[in-house]
Amino acid sequence: MGEDLRGILEYKVYSNEVNAQAEMPLAKVVEILIDSASRHAESRGFGYQDLKKKNQAWVLARVALEMSRYPKVDEIVKVETWVEGINRVFSSRNFKLTDVNGETLGYARTIWSVIDFSTRQSVDLTTYKGIAEFKYDYPCPIDVPSRIGKIEDVAPETYKIRISDLDVNRHLTSKRYIERMIDRFTLEDFDNKRISRFEIQYLNEIIYDDEISVLKQDLSESEYVLEIKNSEGVSCCKSKCLFTTI
Repeated sequence: MGEDLRGILEYKVYSNEVNAQAEMPLAKVVEILIDSASRHAESRGFGYQDLKKKNQAWVLARVALEMSRYPKVDEIVKVETWVEGINRVFSSRNFKLTDVNGETLGYARTIWSVIDFSTRQSVDLTTYKGIAEFKYDYPCPIDVPSRIGKIEDVAPETYKIRISDLDVNRHLTSKRYIERMIDRFTLEDFDNKRISRFEIQYLNEIIYDDEISVLKQDLSESEYVLEIKNSEGVSCCKSKCLFTTI
C-alpha cells in the first residue's frame, strides 16, 4: 500500500454541541468531516490557504454517510480521511469514524471540486502538481451516493436566509442545508429513530436574503427524500434519509 496518506484527527463532543437526544447531530458530523478534509488537504499543500492565493476554493458536491451510532457528550471521535480518486473535475474523499476503543461509528464518501471565483468555473484538478500522488488505496465499505429524482411536496416550508446562515464564501453553509432539511422532521421522529444513512447533493449556491423552500416526500415509513429550492424555483440541494428504529 506504500506510504500511509491518511489524515487522522480527533474531535471531542461538547455538551453545547449535542442535540435533544444528547448525541452529535447529523449536521455536526458532516461539519467535522469537512473540517478534517480541509486540515488534511492543508497539510499536503492543497488546502484553503493555498487555494485562496489563486482565488479558488474546494466545494463539496456530494456526501453519503452511514452511521451505526452517533457519539455522545464527552466522547472523543477519531476521523480518518483519505483521497480515493482524482480526475479533471472531481476528487473523491472517504472517511472512517471510530471511538476511543476502536469501535466503528460510521463511514462517509464525499465528492469535491475546486471553483475559480474569477470565472465561476471548475478548475482542472490535474493541473495541481503532485495531487495525483495524494490518492490512497484504503477500503470504504459503503455505497456511493445515489441519484435522487423528482420530489413532490404540496406544502413546502419556507425560510429566509440571514447573516448567520452564511459561510466565508457568502453562501449558505453546508451545515445549514442539512439543518433546514432535518427541521422538516419531528422531535418524536428522532426520539424513536436515527438516520442510519444520509445522502446529500449540493447543486446550486444559496445566497443572502433569498427565500428558500424545503420540500419533503415520504418514500416509506423509514425512507425520505428532501429538496431545497431558491426563490426562483431552482433546485439547490437534494437529500435522502434512511431511518432505523432504536
